[in-house]
Amino acid sequence: GLIEQNWRIDPSMNGKKVVVSITVGKDGTVTGENCEGDAKVCESAISAIKLVGMFPRPPATCPQCSNIKISMTPKL
Repeated sequence: GLIEQNWRIDPSMNGKKVVVSITVGKDGTVTGENCEGDAKVCESAISAIKLVGMFPRPPATCPQCSNIKISMTPKL
């Protein structure tokens, strides 16, 4: 929900799916943003994630939980 609230899209992006990969640190900071798909949608999606700032901390018992892939498709 927080990503959607910060995501700025325009009509040219409608329906263009991207997949964003991020790493969430032990303190909830986001690093290692990578995106596959339309360049303009990727730029917008990564900007939205950066605006969120902090994410929930991954459980200490789940090291793989810090690597997240998010499929995003703008819809107007």
